[in-house]
Amino acid sequence: MVIVLVIILVIVVVVILVIILVIVLVIILVIILVIVLVIVLVIIFVIVLDVILVIILVIVLDIMLVMILVTYTLYRTT
Repeated sequence: MVIVLVIILVIVVVVILVIILVIVLVIILVIILVIVLVIVLVIIFVIVLDVILVIILVIVLDIMLVMILVTYTLYRTT
């Protein structure tokens, strides 16, 4: 009788420990996933920002070049 009780107790403790372990593992996995997602989002955001900045710079440079050319040709014609 005592042996059966001890065995049941050990089984219960082991099951509880396994459940706690699984929960902790799941929490750790979720945290790692969230961190990876945040890092990926930040990288994508930075890349998009860089591309937008480069496009804006190119447009501004083009406009400046056109203005310079126009003023130069106007200056030459007068």
